[in-house]
Formats: sequence, C-alpha cells, structure tokens
Amino acid sequence: MAYLGRPAQRLPALVNYHKLDRSALEKLTYTYLGAWITRQRDERDAGVAAADGRLVAALELQKRINDRHTTRAEKLAARKENQA
Repeated sequence: MAYLGRPAQRLPALVNYHKLDRSALEKLTYTYLGAWITRQRDERDAGVAAADGRLVAALELQKRINDRHTTRAEKLAARKENQA
C-alpha cells in the first residue's frame, strides 16, 4: 500500500512496486487527484462544510504538480538542445 499526499490527507493506493516508475507514479497521482477534485466539487455543490477549502487546496496542488512537470520537461528539452 502506498500513500499519496500529506499525512493528514493521504490517499491509499494499491500498486505493484516493481512496475512503479516515474510515468506510472504521475498517472497514479493525476488519477487520484482528479477523482479527489471531482469529489470536492460535488461536495461543495451539495453544501458540505469545508469542501470549498479542500477543493482550493487540491487545485493548488494540481497547479504545483503541473508547474513542476512543465519545468522538468523544459529542462530536458534544453539539455537535449545543448547536446545537439
């Protein structure tokens, strides 16, 4: 069992560690985070207390992950360009 997120807000995930590479971890993260965002939107729309705050936090996390992924991709592209 692997856990994603901060200790207080962890999401359990059953994974095969021998198949867990960067690509699989990113897919797992996006899948769980997307489901979490959908759930928080539904709860916010239903008037559940604190769902709006959790939604905002999840969207900020999604942005940080996307920014980190974009930065990593830009660094790899620059490295390939410098090697050519």
